[in-house]
Amino acid sequence: MIRKVIFLGDLYRSCQDRNVYRLYHLFSPIISSLGVDCSCLVTDENKVFKESDIEIKIWMEAFQNKKIHRLDNIDLVDTAIIGFELPDYYLSYLDKKNIKWINFSIHPLRFLDDLYFSLDSSFECNTNSLSITDEYINLCASLLQLRYGNINNSKKKSSLFFFGQMPHDKSVWFDNEFKTVESYFDTLDSLAEKYSHILYRKHPHVHDNELYEKLSNRYDVEIDDSSSAYELLCSNRVSAVCAISSSILVEARYFGLESFYLENRAKRFRNAISYKSLINKKSIWLSDLLDCNLENSQEGKKLSSVITTNLLRDVFGYWGYDTEDRKLKSCVAHLSNDIAHLSNDVACLSKNIEKQDYQIERLLQEVESLSEFKNEILLSRSWKITCALKKISNLTRSFNK
Repeated sequence: MIRKVIFLGDLYRSCQDRNVYRLYHLFSPIISSLGVDCSCLVTDENKVFKESDIEIKIWMEAFQNKKIHRLDNIDLVDTAIIGFELPDYYLSYLDKKNIKWINFSIHPLRFLDDLYFSLDSSFECNTNSLSITDEYINLCASLLQLRYGNINNSKKKSSLFFFGQMPHDKSVWFDNEFKTVESYFDTLDSLAEKYSHILYRKHPHVHDNELYEKLSNRYDVEIDDSSSAYELLCSNRVSAVCAISSSILVEARYFGLESFYLENRAKRFRNAISYKSLINKKSIWLSDLLDCNLENSQEGKKLSSVITTNLLRDVFGYWGYDTEDRKLKSCVAHLSNDIAHLSNDVACLSKNIEKQDYQIERLLQEVESLSEFKNEILLSRSWKITCALKKISNLTRSFNK
């Protein structure tokens, strides 16, 4: 039986420590209860929160040279690996060492009731009973169309929706380099001829104006400014979707759209598997991973009762899909922020008003004081004498004239 499970990701990739720890917390309680030791392996590169050109270069070199010396330094005796988006050459290395592994990734179907996993393993694992059905996926897509008001099933326009991607993502790594759209202009040219119109949507985390200019000059594209990519998928504005390898290519067919991979070698994902089903039916995948018999385990359903709605979204992030609840929370947050700014403005105005009221009060007091002083002068004996002398002086001047 396996005595140790190590959770790890791509050891040279930045921003991966959190994903490794997330997997650990999701599955280690189940595995530890079987007497198996669980630990995480994260590197300094994994802990870098915001990758720079230096981190990207290190990662590229690791891919180009298929670096595995860090795996060589790990004691893998009686050990199984649970990975998050492990590179293929890691998996090949583990296979050569006869090390059992399971590799998790977030499934590209993002519009379902929660995020789902895609699962690959070093052993035969019948995941059919863990997977959701096409019927369920189609229902979720249909409900999303209702959400965006598309209820008439009108004919879709002959338009191609081109979706941008992150420039330094594993999904666009081919031929020892990160591929860009320019690498596929010939394929895109052929596609563009079939459609009357092309819409382009930037990746939400990338602002590549240079790429847009190139596409615009070549195809006269229109920028899509929909609040959500799913809003466009649910509309009748497009009939096909294309990208290098984006997750939206997997989703599009459930909205009646054609999908075109610019890169034919792009990864194709297996069935979508929920976290709850992995817990409810843990014997299906854990028995082979740990070399133990869990057929009679009845704890899964009790454990899965604590799994909350949108748990994986809350854990891993929303990955481009906004639920109604999240939109509402975002709206409330924006309103709260606006209210805070307005309250601050009101407070500043109130202070100014108080200051002005104080100044007005002081001026009124000065006016009153000066008025009293004026009256005192007018009533004084000296004023009466000088006033009479002024009158005599004025009469004298008049007489002399």
